[in-house]
Amino acid sequence: MDLSIIDNFDTTMKEFIRLIETTPDSLLNKQPDEETWSVAQIGDHIQKTLQTLALARDHAVPSNRLPDEKVAQISAIFLNFNVKYKQEKGEATYPRLEPIDKAELISALRYIANEIVIFSKNNDLSLLIENFEVPFIGKLTRYEWLQLQIDHTKRHIHQIQHVKRYLLQQSA
Repeated sequence: MDLSIIDNFDTTMKEFIRLIETTPDSLLNKQPDEETWSVAQIGDHIQKTLQTLALARDHAVPSNRLPDEKVAQISAIFLNFNVKYKQEKGEATYPRLEPIDKAELISALRYIANEIVIFSKNNDLSLLIENFEVPFIGKLTRYEWLQLQIDHTKRHIHQIQHVKRYLLQQSA
């Protein structure tokens, strides 16, 4: 099992946070259209998604398969930018609709990302998370859960880049 995944997660989160930090305050909570999240909402969504760490931490059991068996499948789904996914309002990871404070969002993202790095360095990533299933994929090991967080965040890095580019062009 390749533990460089932990460094990959850390690097991905730093890039994601940097994109939020460098978003002008006047554009942070601005949605390009009714169907597209603002940069702040994307950050809020990722922060809520990362909070599923509690499931990975508290409900894991030994697995009878390779810990990275579903990594390719996860990456194929989340890094395919030609496919759009729509989340329904009311889902646990759906972002807040009210304006989000940049400093609070960045602080929350840094905190949960650091918790995940510490957890990942100090725990068995081969264990299967027994009470967490991802649609189209199924149950994940902690290792696969971490890969899902990386690929999901990379997907939203791509989204933030697109949103920022659009909003900056509109405000020019």
